[in-house]
Amino acid sequence: MLLLDEPFGALDPGTRLSMHDFLTELRAESPMTVFMVTHDLEEGFKLGDRVIVFDKVRWDPQDPNLHGATITYDFDARDGGIPFQRLEEANHVRHTL
Repeated sequence: MLLLDEPFGALDPGTRLSMHDFLTELRAESPMTVFMVTHDLEEGFKLGDRVIVFDKVRWDPQDPNLHGATITYDFDARDGGIPFQRLEEANHVRHTL
């Protein structure tokens, strides 16, 4: 398993594209799971199989220390960004994270 937190954020555009290619080749050569945090959705869809979007929602304004995140979108990046929810409905299968 490889965990990446904003790995390409501080790179110049040319180096960034080279690292995208390197990560794609690495994933093709070894069957590993890669979790990557990015704020660049285009990058997420380019490099990922699945794109999960989180939003830190604070439902209780009286509790400013409330922590946590809510999944707001869950996309299959391999199939043109079709939401997993639609795939579940079509197959009548429920998936949980």
